[in-house]
Amino acid sequence: MAPMVALEDMCRSPGSGLNNEGIVYGGGDEVGREFAVFPKHWSNEIVIVDKLKMIFLVTRKTGCTTMINALNETYNVDMNYWPASFGASLAGGGRIMTNFLADQAKDHYVFVVSRDPLTRFYSGVHQAARTEQRNPDPVDYTASQVQGFLDRFESGACHVDEHLETQAAVASSPLYYKGGPRIPVDFIIRMEHMLDDFMEMLADAEKKTGLKPSPEEKALLHAKLSLHKNKGAEEMAIKSEAMDNRVRAVYHQDFACFFDPLVP
Repeated sequence: MAPMVALEDMCRSPGSGLNNEGIVYGGGDEVGREFAVFPKHWSNEIVIVDKLKMIFLVTRKTGCTTMINALNETYNVDMNYWPASFGASLAGGGRIMTNFLADQAKDHYVFVVSRDPLTRFYSGVHQAARTEQRNPDPVDYTASQVQGFLDRFESGACHVDEHLETQAAVASSPLYYKGGPRIPVDFIIRMEHMLDDFMEMLADAEKKTGLKPSPEEKALLHAKLSLHKNKGAEEMAIKSEAMDNRVRAVYHQDFACFFDPLVP
C-alpha cells in the first residue's frame, strides 16, 4: 500500500538536472507541490473571481479548462491574473505571490473540481505523452513506462508530470510560496456532475460571502458549463485490470477522498 501523500512529502530528492526547457530543477531542500512535478507546477494555479470573492483551485485533468473558460468569459479572469486587492501580479505567469495571506483566504470561497481517479489517471498519462512529445496525437507510453512512473511516485521521487499529481495534494496547496497554511477548500465539484454541482455551490457560496452572480452572469455560466462533455477512460493499450489495481493502490488517497461509486 502506498503511503499517504502529504504535500511536504511529495518530493524529497537530492538530485538536480535540466528539464526540456533547459531550466535547472532539483535540490535536496526542495519539497512540496512546488518542486514535486515536472514541469514546475506552482501553487499559484488559482483563478480569483474578485467580484464574487471566489477562488477556483485548478486541478489538471478534471475539466479545469471548461471551468476556467466559463469564469473567464463571464468575469474576464484567468490563472495569470491577480486582482489589485491581492496586491500582486503574475507578469508572464512566472512570479510567485507571497502575500496571499490566510486572512484573505478566509474571506473568499474556495472550490476545486474532482474526477474519478482512475479515468483521470489514464487521461493524465495521455496528456503527459502529448506534452512530452509536443504532439496532439502522441505515441502512448508503454505499460513498462507507466509502471516505472508508478514506482517513482511510490518512492517519493521528484518530477511527476503535473497532469498526474494527486488531487489530494492539489487540494492541500499552501496559501503562498514555500509553505504556509493550507488553502481552505469550501466545496468540491464532481467533474461528472459539473453543472449541477456548480449551481449548488453558488447558493452555498452566497451564505459565506453574501455575493451572487447577476441573472445574466448566472445564465452565461450555465451556458458555458453545460457544454462540458464527460469522457471515460482513454482507450489505451496499457489499460488492464492489473494496471487499474496498481493505480488504485498508488493513488489510494485520491480514491478514499474523491471516488464516487455512483459515477458511471
